[in-house]
Amino acid sequence: MIAAVNRSSRRQTSLVLLLSLGTLAAMALLAIGTTALVLEIQAGGRAYLIGNSLWAKAQKNAVLHLYIYADTGDPRDLERAREALEIPLADRRARHALERNPPDFAAARRHFLDGGNAPEDVTRLINVFLYFRDAPHIKEAIRIWRLADQQILRISALADELERVVEAPGEARARRDALENRLAEIDNDLNPVEAAFARELSAGAQWLAEWLFILTVAVFGLMTAIAIGIYAWLLRRIRDSERDFRATFEQAAVGMAQLDANGRFLAVNATLCDVLAMERDALLLRRPEDLLHPDDRFGDPWQLDRLLRGEVDHYTTENRYVRGDERTIWGKVTISAVRGRRRAPDRLLAVVEDVTESRRLAEALTYQASHDKLTGLFNRHDIERRLEAALTSAWEEDQRHALLFIDLDQFKVVNDTCGHVAGDHLLCQVAGLLEQQLRKADVIGRLGGDEFAVILHDASLSDAQQLAERLRGSITELAFRWEGRSFSLSISVGLVEITRDVPDVTWLLSAADTACYLAKDNGRNRVHTYVETDEAVSERRGQMEWVSDIRQAIEENRLRLFAQHIKPLGTDEGLHYELLVRLVHRDGREYSPGSFLPAAERYDLASAIDRWVVATAFEQFAAHPWHLNALEQCHINVSAQSITEVEFLRFVESKLDEDVVPGEKLCFEITETAAMTSMQEARRFIDTVQARGCAIALDDFGSGLSSFGYLKHLPVDVIKIDGIFVRDMAVDSLDRAIVESINDIGKALGKKTIAEFVETGEVADILRQVGVDYAQGYGIHRPCPLADILAAEAPRRSGRGR
Repeated sequence: MIAAVNRSSRRQTSLVLLLSLGTLAAMALLAIGTTALVLEIQAGGRAYLIGNSLWAKAQKNAVLHLYIYADTGDPRDLERAREALEIPLADRRARHALERNPPDFAAARRHFLDGGNAPEDVTRLINVFLYFRDAPHIKEAIRIWRLADQQILRISALADELERVVEAPGEARARRDALENRLAEIDNDLNPVEAAFARELSAGAQWLAEWLFILTVAVFGLMTAIAIGIYAWLLRRIRDSERDFRATFEQAAVGMAQLDANGRFLAVNATLCDVLAMERDALLLRRPEDLLHPDDRFGDPWQLDRLLRGEVDHYTTENRYVRGDERTIWGKVTISAVRGRRRAPDRLLAVVEDVTESRRLAEALTYQASHDKLTGLFNRHDIERRLEAALTSAWEEDQRHALLFIDLDQFKVVNDTCGHVAGDHLLCQVAGLLEQQLRKADVIGRLGGDEFAVILHDASLSDAQQLAERLRGSITELAFRWEGRSFSLSISVGLVEITRDVPDVTWLLSAADTACYLAKDNGRNRVHTYVETDEAVSERRGQMEWVSDIRQAIEENRLRLFAQHIKPLGTDEGLHYELLVRLVHRDGREYSPGSFLPAAERYDLASAIDRWVVATAFEQFAAHPWHLNALEQCHINVSAQSITEVEFLRFVESKLDEDVVPGEKLCFEITETAAMTSMQEARRFIDTVQARGCAIALDDFGSGLSSFGYLKHLPVDVIKIDGIFVRDMAVDSLDRAIVESINDIGKALGKKTIAEFVETGEVADILRQVGVDYAQGYGIHRPCPLADILAAEAPRRSGRGR
């Protein structure tokens, strides 16, 4: 809890600091922005004052050079006058560009530059005009500017007229004097206009300066108010946090304590005093370690050292504590560090929860999970776990143990005659008696009903047999009495050695069960030791070797894909083949499926092989798209184990959903036996892949006794006729009749048919006559590496490309 309180407090503090820093940063940006805006606007006002000076100077120069031109007739003076006039005219064009809707900024920028304004002032001139042209004084200045432009246009027109007069031969002097007089009038008219413009512009600049000063004061005043508000809010938050912590500390439903860095109590709350049954003053005088149970006082201080070094913020531990009333309790303690600026903690906060009851409940649940409720012995789940451990020691350390599978012979008689209560009493008596006869290292458990299991650790076969006989004898001597009736008892015992040759717990329990069954079958009240024949032992050892080889082959990618062509016998064309798998041994030898698949199917490795085949096939198809285009259908075998696994089906779905291989290019083959054994799972697999466009073939059809009956319940697309009927059909009329019957039924159900084990051309011809759709066998094509078929397709693809 204290860790949660600290985390919550840290989160709140971090949020407050983040918000405060964000606000201060925003305020700083606002101040910078305001300052920059003020400076920019002031610079814009100065730019207009400078521009006005340039305008007035240019106007005066134009008038001067026109006077000179009128006296001298020198065209250079006329050119200088027109150059001077270009400055106010350019400013006029810039204003017109800004007055358009929308404003033409490029033209305005170009004309202001033509008007002699500094490049760095152009943007300011534009902005002031756009945003302040309706401001007091500035609006009037712009109106005066327009009036002045009319006079500038009159001067420009007068210059043109003067040029015509000067250049005309024989023109009288009086004509020039008249033009000079008009020029003087215009110049005199412009003087008050220029003065008014300068006055209004100065007043506008003054108004802007006052307005900007007010804005600056307002912004900085707002910033000051916000800063004061944040400071007051932070101070209030700190005080509230301190008050909340004190309230939480005192009113918490769990024990809480504050300690200094040396582990001495600084403060404790009332709940902790109640938990430890001690007065507050007395508790503050004690050291925390003095409260621990003597057996828990010398624990590992590693966690506390890490906390003090700053490597962790808190840690939790459970210990026993001795209360003031001498009663021992279990306490869950969480210790957290409260750090200031230093890495070392300023103080420690501890939360103590009384977990005595929850620990008792947890121990009770743990006991219930591993023990039989009726007898108090270990239950089946725990026996299997302990068998796993015993089997591991046999595999890794070559230890020898034994398993006894015990069945109470007369239990059903007692249970049926006297009722379940009597049966329960009998089971408890037998369990207690059996447990008394065992060694300390041995383990006994109830598997269920009247079946018990005993694990004899480090016991030879002869020792196990002697102990089993002793158990049997002790039960025989027991007479069970219930309500005046007496029952003689006996047990049947199956004994199995636990050695490194045992494959797994499932096999071990099965073998012990079989031995117990044989003991009962041989007359009850006896011990039967499970012994496999030499042939069976050899077969099992061989399969166990294959299990290791298969796993390593998958890990080391030593499986190889082969393929066998399936030949169309009718008009259907296209590339058809079935994928097969080969295993390359570590010594380089290659093995066909008949060598390793039995072991794979028995020890649940068939699904792993199927996954490898599907994944590798999809990889090859993705890498050879031209082959995929030429492929009509690829057949992939699916084992009975894979059909029942939902995970395998999801794997196939995921591959099909990648859209690398169209579903109609694939045909999954399932055996008739697998379909019959797992009908529901087979239907689920068939329905799922068919929904994605794949076909389903029923392999080895005809070998089962109920083939035709199951066929109508399985929506397969293809029937593969078992080769035992096909191989000799050219010389065996019965085989031919069976093949014809299967083919006819398949056609009636709308299914394609494939004949397997076609070894001669004669058989292929007969199949064609019968109407079978496809043939497969050594007479058609001997299996070859899939890579050979892929390579054979590549040149054809290149040829088509040309």
